Amino acid sequence: MLIMYVPIIALKIPKAILIFRNPHNHPAPMLEKLTPSQEKTLRKIMAAAGPLPLLAQMIVKAPTTKLVLQGQDFHDIVPGVNNAHKCSDKVREVHNEHFVWGMGLEGIEAQYKLEADLPLQEQYIHSIIIKPDFRIAVTMHPQLVKYIHQVSYIVVDLMFKLVMGNIDYWDVAAYLERAGERILLGSIYSTSKTCSMYNVLWREFFETVKIITSQEFYRLGELASSNESTYFRLIFSYVMTMMIS
Repeated sequence: MLIMYVPIIALKIPKAILIFRNPHNHPAPMLEKLTPSQEKTLRKIMAAAGPLPLLAQMIVKAPTTKLVLQGQDFHDIVPGVNNAHKCSDKVREVHNEHFVWGMGLEGIEAQYKLEADLPLQEQYIHSIIIKPDFRIAVTMHPQLVKYIHQVSYIVVDLMFKLVMGNIDYWDVAAYLERAGERILLGSIYSTSKTCSMYNVLWREFFETVKIITSQEFYRLGELASSNESTYFRLIFSYVMTMMIS
């Protein structure tokens, strides 16, 4: 039920006043688009979360997000991207602005050329291999890969993760005993899973280690004449078989 007041001369004042009895309040509708203020806040959050590229979920859960928002909830401050797909779309838009050559291997190649003038210890993308039937990109953390000469063993995750189109992503990690934790030495991107690709991948990985650390990986050098090297070759052959099977 409601009470409605209308002006005596309706033509001059085309308005009405409605007074509801026992009104039912609804929460304000969720904004479907980012306001300029929200977009500015979102970009500030992304800048604080770390270097691009970033996953949308990482931005929402990053410790720096709480700091930027002074403890307030992300979804309350930036309601325009409450929908996961909308948040991902916005993050992708920012990535496209930053990576003008795209997020695929073409973008990696472009970034590789930009990093070529940097000192070796500041480079992240260290090698690009282009073959008729595949492409490989080798990335490494120079400050971490030096520890490869101190580890007891390397952990290789044989499950490549598809990241975009036909591009697979592979991590190489090692357990550092003195630190008591697993460290990420580098990541490799490829467009194929053939035997020839894996042969090039391993060779390029160890060659990159040698270039960055100025030292050959001991399992390929010092153990060449030992019994352990035979064991290592057997394990290596088994791994290769597992990967291409």
